[in-house]
Amino acid sequence: MYQGPSRVLKEAPGAEAYGYECLGGLHRTSTGCWGVIPNCQFRSKTARLKTFTANQIDEIKDPSGLFYILPFQKGYLVNWDVQRQVWDYLFGKEMYQVDFLDTNIIITEPYFNFTSIQESMNEILFEEYQFQAVLRVNAGALSAHRYFRDNPSELCCIIVDSGYSFTHIVPYCRSKKKKEAIIRINVGGKLL
Repeated sequence: MYQGPSRVLKEAPGAEAYGYECLGGLHRTSTGCWGVIPNCQFRSKTARLKTFTANQIDEIKDPSGLFYILPFQKGYLVNWDVQRQVWDYLFGKEMYQVDFLDTNIIITEPYFNFTSIQESMNEILFEEYQFQAVLRVNAGALSAHRYFRDNPSELCCIIVDSGYSFTHIVPYCRSKKKKEAIIRINVGGKLL
């Protein structure tokens, strides 16, 4: 019988608005706490030495004098320094106090993610944070999995995944994603 890590951290930097929010939480059997935090850093226009990470923006009385730094552009992770700061905050004593030796992570990634980004993410999650296991998956695949679990007689479904910059239409047949049939439309929430 497999005795794997007892805790799973679910972190979805790309699931909400293609990297603009982090949905995170620990899953321990039936209990768990979840939270949504901004996946970015903020700096004041007047005092540039102070940097706020993730939900530390709640400490600021007047957020109008801030500018933000995002780790994602057009759905792809391009600023590893900012992403590490957000993950350090999320995994650290401020939020979830992750014990990496006893924790797996599920992390969503965009469709058509670049191999270099995937390899860098694996390297950081395994070597720097030392997670025991990593599942990188598209958010739509999780939705399709749930649909097929709840509707076992269905053979196919279509997932429409609309984010900030893009909308993807993804067909699934017999629980398998049909990569050659995925359509990406360059219309997202920012145009709406």
